[in-house]
Amino acid sequence: MMGIAVHQPSSRGRVCMAIAFLSFAAAACAPAQPTAIAPVPRLITPPYALPMVRQWAESYAAEIDTALPFDVEADTLESALDVVEESPGSVLIFSGTPPESWFVTPVASLPATFVVHPDNPVTDLRIRDLENLFTRRTADWSTLGGLSVGVQPVLPLPGEPVRDWFESIILRGSAPWPGTWLAPTPQSAYELVGSDPGAIGLILGSEAPETVRAVRIAGRLATVDPVGAGYPFILDLLAFAPEGPRGGLRDFLVWLQEQ
Repeated sequence: MMGIAVHQPSSRGRVCMAIAFLSFAAAACAPAQPTAIAPVPRLITPPYALPMVRQWAESYAAEIDTALPFDVEADTLESALDVVEESPGSVLIFSGTPPESWFVTPVASLPATFVVHPDNPVTDLRIRDLENLFTRRTADWSTLGGLSVGVQPVLPLPGEPVRDWFESIILRGSAPWPGTWLAPTPQSAYELVGSDPGAIGLILGSEAPETVRAVRIAGRLATVDPVGAGYPFILDLLAFAPEGPRGGLRDFLVWLQEQ
């Protein structure tokens, strides 16, 4: 009876088969490599501009009927410059001068508005009155026809662009009064001014709650529409970044410029 010949692999063949099996098993058990997710672009603005920029972004999201394709956050300019260089596609909206060779485009013009306590009867100030009030050379409102209460200046933190503008244009090198209250956000400025009948503060934009009241400067009241209407203190907000924005952020900036 003829037997069936069985071929036995050589020892080298058995080793190769074992290696092949182990390689297959390792490949089968290896976890799948995660798909890289592009970081969400960031729109960064100073704290005093944040409420208005957020309002613009919300209006834009409502118009396109979808979630914003970027995050909106506040930061100082010094920190934001570092952040935007490390976050591809991100953009800053600030006033002032952007770094040389960066992409830059204007997006909006806003008034720098001076607000007082609603019980303060003073409705109009001259430009030189502002310097005297914030340095407290004018220490009592009665000097300007107001109540006999002490002047209490309220300013943004150092480094806030609207404060830098104020110190350059209004104080012209003079230092604010050492007893000036510091307000890190517009909301805190409203609360501080609204808490003291002698307070005067500075905000960006013309919208303010009823807890404060805007004063005219040289006979003009701060407005946004039409821009300025003769008001002397208008700040231009610029969008800038190391390179031109793309996608959703670019579309938002185009939309904003058209408003």
